[in-house]
Amino acid sequence: MADFEIRIGTVDDAAMLSKIGADTFWETYGGDPEADKSDLRKYIGRAYDEERIRVELQDEGFRYLVAEMDGQPAGYARLRIGSFIENVDAERPLEISRIYLLSEFQGSGRGRALIERCVEEAERYFCDKIWLSVWKHNEKAIGFYEKAGFEKAGTTTFDMAGTEHEDFVMEKAVLDIET
Repeated sequence: MADFEIRIGTVDDAAMLSKIGADTFWETYGGDPEADKSDLRKYIGRAYDEERIRVELQDEGFRYLVAEMDGQPAGYARLRIGSFIENVDAERPLEISRIYLLSEFQGSGRGRALIERCVEEAERYFCDKIWLSVWKHNEKAIGFYEKAGFEKAGTTTFDMAGTEHEDFVMEKAVLDIET
């Protein structure tokens, strides 16, 4: 993994992040018989809009981590600093709102490296908990997060362009903040 690097995203990455996000989301959920393809396309068009991502890259409340293999995009994580959710008891939470690794890089320890970098960012921002939501039928992702030390903390609803899906909320303690 010597040629696998993770760096902070910049506005110059917006188009690449948009494409990876849209492609990975479709790859993950497009084959699901329960997923309405029209809703899926609407959601992808809105959530992975290049201009929207460009704005987020300039917002201090977001942090994009870009994973590269041999200088080529391999995936990314989108972090939301100070993002609270009902199921996670935290004073200074950090949400992993997206974490995507292209399929050819999965199963090689690179996903684990990306998660570890997310935890490092949480520590940098003095966060006490890191959390994420994951579709309750995505067993592969749930197993991956559990191996990385995340535990189920409850459920939440994910609105995909009008169709609601139930997600698990998973959390991991990062820092012990004394009050």
